Amino acid sequence: MNDKKINSKDNKIFSFRDLSSIKGLILSTFMIVYVVLFTHKFIAAIFNSGLNEWVFTDWLTNYSSGFVRRGLAGSILLFMTENFNLNPYITLTIFVSLLYLVISIFYIHKIFKLQYFMNSTSLIVFLFLPSLLLFPLNDLGRKEILFIIPLIMNISFLSREIKRLKIDELIEPSLNHNKNLESSIKRYRKNILIWFNLLAIPIALSHESIIFLSLPINLAITVSFLSLKSSRKLPPLDSFTIYIPNVISALAAFIWKGDPSVALSICESWQNLGVLDCTNGPPAALSGIGWSLKQGVSLSWRVIKADRGLTFLQWLIILALNFIFIISSSSKLVSNFLDNFNSHWHDKVHFINTRKTYSSFSFKYAIIPIIVSIPLYILGYDWGRWFFMAAISYSFCSLSPSLIYLEIVNQKIINQNRSRRFNLLNWVFHRLYFVYSKFLANLFSLLEKYSLAYKICLIYVLLFVTLPVCCLEIQVLYTGLAARFISILSESLALIFN
Repeated sequence: MNDKKINSKDNKIFSFRDLSSIKGLILSTFMIVYVVLFTHKFIAAIFNSGLNEWVFTDWLTNYSSGFVRRGLAGSILLFMTENFNLNPYITLTIFVSLLYLVISIFYIHKIFKLQYFMNSTSLIVFLFLPSLLLFPLNDLGRKEILFIIPLIMNISFLSREIKRLKIDELIEPSLNHNKNLESSIKRYRKNILIWFNLLAIPIALSHESIIFLSLPINLAITVSFLSLKSSRKLPPLDSFTIYIPNVISALAAFIWKGDPSVALSICESWQNLGVLDCTNGPPAALSGIGWSLKQGVSLSWRVIKADRGLTFLQWLIILALNFIFIISSSSKLVSNFLDNFNSHWHDKVHFINTRKTYSSFSFKYAIIPIIVSIPLYILGYDWGRWFFMAAISYSFCSLSPSLIYLEIVNQKIINQNRSRRFNLLNWVFHRLYFVYSKFLANLFSLLEKYSLAYKICLIYVLLFVTLPVCCLEIQVLYTGLAARFISILSESLALIFN
């Protein structure tokens, strides 16, 4: 079976000739929704101060009084404002809008390519779920969206090497396989060490939470690829060394967090340019410079105790529903991909256990990153932001055939090498994986049994629920996509008739 045959469906791209199909209608509807929401948000940001004050001032943090966490982006913006007489607000709005647009193009393109492996429900979830691509439009400009770019780069490097090695070479190694694999691993390591870190270090110096929200999933990808080479005894440790420059940068940002005097000095650097007013002290995000861990934890604890735990319960329900929808939809996608693989390669490889492979795939790229990000949920109450990063990053992985192929090969290697030396890290992850796989099996059984309830909940969440950045209030349960469209329509009509 040649490689072209299996890839022909994988590369099937949506065209406007397919508009009569249900998937074509879903994709076309999403494009209209996306254009309307993005245009409305961009115009509001440019002309009506649409960027959140906290978002704007967070980007203004700079090194005017010495090294401080999150200061690199603000230093660049300050330099541009001083030397090119740019409006920092307009400049920042255009930058974050273009960044979001580029990420959206990558994401939508991946969906267009893999629509063949999705059913209509999965397609709707990947496009419209409030915790995925549309989430940043709730509060445009949050820095963590920067973390998606290194992930796209990492997946791109991996895809290039998987394509060079070819899937049939990975499934049925030739005499030159080890040599080719070693060359691919060296190229990949070099690309991550140089180009990934070259991009990720400045991002870490702009927001240190990259160590929780981006590093874990990128590390999981690297470990999976390096594990193909059986001579590497400790792929996790080997992989971690590649990311050390990024880790050091993030840790430096954690250590040099600044203090109120630094915050005031930064504020005055912008006041001299007429951008901020520091009369009443540093505003919004600048006032948070130097916050202690106790202050951060107290905010999260306040959320948990609010309304006798009712707010916390609402958070749990909203996050749990979004998690279930993402896991269920990605399961359909990956399972269909694996079934297609089995049908094409049944004569050359033993049947791939779809459920086991998907459980391992989602554990690596969804559960481990969520577990590692738990400290952020304790230190800061922007729970929507933390969950969004886990959700969108995992979705990018689910939409990447190279990672699914890699998981297939890893499962084959595991099946052939069941006897392994005891390793504490492997033992811990194995126990966690065992619990997760049982949970997943029970979850899918329940979803199959109560499929009608699942669909009703999904429709409600898609139309009426908003995943907030933070500060969950009761109105998020009825101010979702439908309410936003009604609001935009009302504004447009008011402009027309006034």
